[in-house]
Amino acid sequence: MRDQLAATFEWLWQSKMKRYWEARRQYREALNRGDEVAARIAKKRMEELRRELQSGKFSDLARRVNGCHRAFRGYRCQAQGHVWAEPIGSCHVRLCPFDMRERAARALHRFHSVIDGLKAGKYAVFAERNCAVGNLAAGIKSLFDAWNRLQRHSVWACVKGSLVVMELTYNRNERTWHPHLNVIFDGPFLAFEQLRDAWIEATRGNGRTAFIRRADRGTARELIKYITKLADFIDVPEAVEDFTLSTKRRRFIRTYGTLYNIGLEEEEEDGAHACPDCGDTDLIVCALCLHDDEVAFDGRGVLRVPDAVWLARDRARRPLMRSGP
Repeated sequence: MRDQLAATFEWLWQSKMKRYWEARRQYREALNRGDEVAARIAKKRMEELRRELQSGKFSDLARRVNGCHRAFRGYRCQAQGHVWAEPIGSCHVRLCPFDMRERAARALHRFHSVIDGLKAGKYAVFAERNCAVGNLAAGIKSLFDAWNRLQRHSVWACVKGSLVVMELTYNRNERTWHPHLNVIFDGPFLAFEQLRDAWIEATRGNGRTAFIRRADRGTARELIKYITKLADFIDVPEAVEDFTLSTKRRRFIRTYGTLYNIGLEEEEEDGAHACPDCGDTDLIVCALCLHDDEVAFDGRGVLRVPDAVWLARDRARRPLMRSGP
């Protein structure tokens, strides 16, 4: 999967570069023959492609993904001796399979404690109609605009707080996106018909609620499905490009009301330079370079170094014993 994603980013960059140079050639030819109309069209296309190349940085993304999670460094905190590992090179790209796995485990660890602590937790899904590839940014904006209007609706007045996770699924056959919101909210049960009508009003006729039910221990796993589903389209260049550009600097997790500022929205947090178990910042490096078969994710999304790895390394460092005098 990593190689496929890197190849897709590289293809996007090469494709745009070829189109840019072709537009530049057309621009110069139009100037030479004195065709001002054709020159303006070609120049406009050049500028569009230049902006896309600068904003997407697909060549840089391909390089980062290729080098992601190839080698690791082991750390130990001085306070309590906790041991963990961090990648020497991490791409922090949402579509990267390693980044997805880490985000999923980290989000699941956080969601469980919050959801289990809600005495009146409910789970609802809100969606709008699918949008075509190339219009994802507009679709995301429309979805959250509708969500903001729903929060001001009278039906939502009884809700104390909410945790919202945006999910994006890609339809290969129709080449469309299905953006929707998975919402956990703290409040009394709302009749489906009542909630549906309020959502349709908030979306100005463009949406439907999928369902509403009581939140339970399985809800957290439902919420993080958006992370693992992102791998479904990494071999589709137009989808990868649209997703990369449309989700740049956008939060997939948001909190409101009594659940606001609980830290779950910090998806991009980087645990480097602090112990993931106790928060200690007084660290020592206990392994300069570990290979990918020497580390493993735990249930919290933290890379651990199994005891068997240390034992194997100790044996390898011991001098060979020679028999005889």
